[in-house]
Amino acid sequence: MIVMDSTPNTVSLAQRMIARSDRQAERLIGVLRAAIAAILFVGLTMLLSQAEATGIEARSFELMLLLFGAASYFCVGIATVYFSSPERFKPWRSWVFNFAEIALLAFQIFVDVAVGDRSSLMSLASPLLLLAAIVICIQALRYRLDLHIVSAVVLIAIIAVLVFHDAKVGMPFSPAALEEFQVLYSPPPNVMRLVMLSALALIIGIAVWRSNRLVREVARETGLAENQKRFLPRELLDRVDDAGMRSLRAGEERHIVVTFIDIRGFTALSETMSTKEMANFLGSFRLRVMDSVVNNGGLIDKFIGDGALAIFGLQSD
Repeated sequence: MIVMDSTPNTVSLAQRMIARSDRQAERLIGVLRAAIAAILFVGLTMLLSQAEATGIEARSFELMLLLFGAASYFCVGIATVYFSSPERFKPWRSWVFNFAEIALLAFQIFVDVAVGDRSSLMSLASPLLLLAAIVICIQALRYRLDLHIVSAVVLIAIIAVLVFHDAKVGMPFSPAALEEFQVLYSPPPNVMRLVMLSALALIIGIAVWRSNRLVREVARETGLAENQKRFLPRELLDRVDDAGMRSLRAGEERHIVVTFIDIRGFTALSETMSTKEMANFLGSFRLRVMDSVVNNGGLIDKFIGDGALAIFGLQSD
């Protein structure tokens, strides 16, 4: 029996499935970005109406900047969806969109911190901090550990700098700061917090579901590949993938030669050999046949006892 190493094919199968899963994840991430941006935009619009009704001009200006950030975030989501199609998808674009997302989130937190004379620690009360958690959790939808680590480290570092750069610890709260707390914990921000927490739970649930689905798909594809190896030579396995099957369905003409090889007088010869001698003899015969066939551009379809079925002209030039 000839045992062939199937590791390269298995690795290739896993890589193809992970790449396909990442393309699908990119589209899902784009949809989530657009949906979260829309929810954020609605919540900020409600806060803007509340600020204008109470006459807090500085707060109105801040909210206008945050609305601009939410609209830009929505555009990033739409662009992610557009570039996630198989013909447009490039892995490096995930880095670009991720850092655009981080930059927009940093801008929004900076606006929360910079506008007004108050402690930067007050930004910890903003619902935007939950958006940062969502951005980190979104990475779980992909299978790219490097992108997740870099994005998380950069985002956490930026937030830490923005939140703690002007803490004003020990200073009494001004009337404006107390009024700010009332705004931050009014119904619109609390609704946004609940929506963000629901989005976190949804994203984690989707990530778990996608992981389970990928495991099942790998098991199914591995089983199919094992069955194919039982009936097809290893050299032809690549021709029965999706692209190869499309080519085969289109049809092609090819001149081939099918050769059957066996050992003349093998039955009589086998009666003079012990079991060990027979095994060594057949093993040597099969290696010689395989080397000869492969060196002449053919492939071995199967070994049957003392015979071998070889095909020439079937492989692409």
